[in-house]
Amino acid sequence: VGGGGGEKDGKMKDGKGGGKGGDDAPPKTGPGSHKNWPLGYPEPAAVAKLLKTSPNMDKTKIGAFLSKGPTEKYPFNAKVLEAFVQLFDFRGLAFDNSMRMF
Repeated sequence: VGGGGGEKDGKMKDGKGGGKGGDDAPPKTGPGSHKNWPLGYPEPAAVAKLLKTSPNMDKTKIGAFLSKGPTEKYPFNAKVLEAFVQLFDFRGLAFDNSMRMF
């Protein structure tokens, strides 16, 4: 006894979600838009450094950005994650202390 709307688990028959475009849709305008970057897209290392050194960044949102996947679909996020991890020095630390620092 399904509805005739063509939706299954919040998606239309064509596989696309209905409505707002979802989290993976790039912004057309605004601060996240590529149009606002003066020289195109930033380098992943620069974004990683910004994420690590900005004290008011929401750690949950940083984690969501860095873990967005799969890598094939979000290669920029994967490159930022790799650069982000490179910014930490875990030598000489116990595993639990390393995880707290990360």
